[in-house]
Amino acid sequence: MEWKYRVPEDQLSATGYEETRAEWAAIRHAYLTAEATEDARAPHLQEALELVQRIGVFPITHYSKLGAELEVQQCREHGLAEDTQTAPYGVKSSLSRAGADLCHFMFPNLFDIRGIKVDNSYLQKFETPELIRKALPNALAKPSGLSLTDLKGQQPHATNFYPMAAQHIFTTYAPEGGVVWDPSCGFGGRLLGALTSRKHLTYLGTDPAKETIHNLKRLGQLIEDVTGRTRSYELHAKGSEKDIGLRNEVDFAFTSPPYFSLEWYATTDKTQGLEKWFEKYVRGTIRNIYRALKPGARYAVNLADFEDRGQEVNFVDRWAQISFEEGFRFISLHGLDITARANTKLREKRNNSSRRIATLNAGVRQEPILHFYKP
Repeated sequence: MEWKYRVPEDQLSATGYEETRAEWAAIRHAYLTAEATEDARAPHLQEALELVQRIGVFPITHYSKLGAELEVQQCREHGLAEDTQTAPYGVKSSLSRAGADLCHFMFPNLFDIRGIKVDNSYLQKFETPELIRKALPNALAKPSGLSLTDLKGQQPHATNFYPMAAQHIFTTYAPEGGVVWDPSCGFGGRLLGALTSRKHLTYLGTDPAKETIHNLKRLGQLIEDVTGRTRSYELHAKGSEKDIGLRNEVDFAFTSPPYFSLEWYATTDKTQGLEKWFEKYVRGTIRNIYRALKPGARYAVNLADFEDRGQEVNFVDRWAQISFEEGFRFISLHGLDITARANTKLREKRNNSSRRIATLNAGVRQEPILHFYKP
């Protein structure tokens, strides 16, 4: 699937709503100045709904070819300028949005994924008038118009890893010219981060979704068009628990794995239980990472605890424990600054012994990034 909306080359990027800003502003003014009752504001909500439906453009930033190339170049320049010293308990660039909108544009299938607690994906919401109407009060509270945040509401949806956070991690821990492996590619954030790093890395990626692999190839080719490199990435349409033959050849592995039942992907096995998932998917993935890494090499993983059908799943502890069982040793714990969810209760594991630790960075929302090495 590709977006129907096309941006003129001379505009570089657009939302599709630029030509209707005056109309939106008039509707917004009428809505905000009307009596704060459902009856008084209903006509203005209807006007806003009709405007959104008439435009028919999904509310993200859309890019022309030149605009997309310039966004990749901006990511490269960010990597050249960044100080790669890792802040204590924190990953720099984790809140930089460079490249994030480009990944949204190049992966429409990201918005067609629904969560276990959500009946509709972003795209389904956008195509349902009643759900757009529910999003419009928040949209009319600001001059910019309808956004993804308005469509999301309070419900969880699938997200993408920030490219510049990935770039920082790959640049910090991978050697110059090294081979890096991303066991769960997702929607391009880590590919974009790795291939715009100043380290000239080769990116290996695995993902079972064919549409995701198709879009990853498009993004990879776009990056190579900008960087002038060739053969800088290799993609496999397989799950990370499947053996793709990597043996002692990867310098650094990094990923953010799926969370069992938080999102339903086209490739999700909806019949398996949580324990089977841990043994089949999680253990299989960790075992393959161990096989792939060179002796002494490191792998890092971003994950957090989650709930499954009302029960808390200690994902961090279980992932760490299986890593120990498969032969890894623990190195350190860092935090990834996020905007989505609050601090997770964590336990630091050190060579199979655990101890309670304090919040990584008081007052900042973070998820953990655990670092292990292969002896």
